[in-house]
Amino acid sequence: HNNDYESRSNAYDELLFCPKCEKGLCNNAQNVPANPDPTYKDWTFFQDVTGALTGPGLRLFRDTIHEKWSIDKSLGCTLDVSQLPMPQLFCSDVDDPEEGYGYGVNAKNFACGFSAWVNCKEDLDAISDYTGTKDAHIGDFNINLKLCPITPEPTNFPTPYPTPYPKPTNFPTPYPTPEPTDFPTPEPTPEPT
Repeated sequence: HNNDYESRSNAYDELLFCPKCEKGLCNNAQNVPANPDPTYKDWTFFQDVTGALTGPGLRLFRDTIHEKWSIDKSLGCTLDVSQLPMPQLFCSDVDDPEEGYGYGVNAKNFACGFSAWVNCKEDLDAISDYTGTKDAHIGDFNINLKLCPITPEPTNFPTPYPTPYPKPTNFPTPYPTPEPTDFPTPEPTPEPT
């Protein structure tokens, strides 16, 4: 658990204020039941992450970064945690995280969680040029862990209620839809036969 934190290279010592306990959460965690000593004793720290931000939120994220630092907003975002505090994860009850404690690991509360500062690899030079330092960051993940909802097993039987949308067909409707008018029709619309 603590091995990544304990074995980090000396070059990181002045940059990594791990564990990342904001607003005195680690000190206040001493009042939470079964708090380990030190609070971060069983936390898992990560020296590296892999992945990228994608999907519809990426454009909004890039627009926000561009507003602050004039960074090219057309780029992607490959996650990078180099030169930043190590990402941290903990839950005292992984089988039921909503009943467990994280003792401040998510940097926001005592819930089971994860926290990390991140940059986009595509922006590292621009951030360093703009801030004059390599330890600035553009993103902050503070996550509470929750149980995943139970997905029912698929069956070969129809559902007891209809699907929310009718299935499209390749056949036209038997009658054309009339154009709306401002006046009532002189005769009622005939019933389909």
